[in-house]
Amino acid sequence: MAGVNAVLFDADGVLQLAPDFLHQRLAEAIGRAPDERQECMAEVFAAEAPALTGAATFEAGLEIALRKLEAKCNVDTVVRHWCQIEPDRAILAMIGRLRADGVYCAIASNQELNRARHMSERLGYGRAFDREFYSCDIGHTKPSPSYFDAVIRDSNIEPQRTLFIDDRRENVEAARRCGLVAEQFVLWQARNGAQDLAQLLQKHGLAAQSPCGSEP
Repeated sequence: MAGVNAVLFDADGVLQLAPDFLHQRLAEAIGRAPDERQECMAEVFAAEAPALTGAATFEAGLEIALRKLEAKCNVDTVVRHWCQIEPDRAILAMIGRLRADGVYCAIASNQELNRARHMSERLGYGRAFDREFYSCDIGHTKPSPSYFDAVIRDSNIEPQRTLFIDDRRENVEAARRCGLVAEQFVLWQARNGAQDLAQLLQKHGLAAQSPCGSEP
């Protein structure tokens, strides 16, 4: 069987991380004490859930959540915080080299609309990847088989020649059940970041390192 010629990358936890202070800053903006941070985040995540499939807007859910929390900030403030993302530039450079070698590279990520557009336009992912598959556009979230079926259909990839990389075990297992080659990679647990991901790609026959053998 021919080797892998396409890679689907999850975003959060693989290509990018949220700042360590994000949840704390959100709780502060909402007007809650540090020990109430978990309660605040539970409400924000609940507001985001229907927006991940495009069934509702994140803003509509946040309006309800912020009223419930008696928040001191408005919806726009929360959305601005939510779009704070720290991409791993060495990993993005590595993906650029893969594409230059003819490997199809796409994002496969659960995202609501605001964050997806921020990633695509402000962070430049629309240019950095061949395709972007955000759950809010597809109408399904990982680990649903419907999500993977849509990606396979819309990209014309061969599942048995496509590597899917995600930080969540349940998504990896679901991808395998849909016929994809799949591996787990957790950026915040990796000792060497891009180098560790490069080794994972090399396991599947993909030369991802720079010519000198080290990441920039």
